[in-house]
Amino acid sequence: MRAYGLDRLLESLNELELSIHAAHRALANRIDARPELEERLHQYESMLLAQRRAADELEDAMKQESWEAVERCIRIINGISTMLRDDAREVVALLAGEEPAPPAVELFC
Repeated sequence: MRAYGLDRLLESLNELELSIHAAHRALANRIDARPELEERLHQYESMLLAQRRAADELEDAMKQESWEAVERCIRIINGISTMLRDDAREVVALLAGEEPAPPAVELFC
């Protein structure tokens, strides 16, 4: 049996995948769709795949009680989530014809 937090993470990744597919469909139906937005959605798919890999590594690390690896996987997943959130907000603003808000500033080094 998986830990609740891991189950919730995997559910969230499934929801994200459904959202990406819905965005692909929505863009396909827009006359004014810009090609770079479709490319961004493809990038989201790659980022989702990286999150799924990190989630698999997280599960293994938890089973092995390798807490440093657990922490590393969580940082990777959270970092990718932050990038996706900020970029998706920009895409939504662009589609709505609004000026995108600047992303939250987070210093990583």
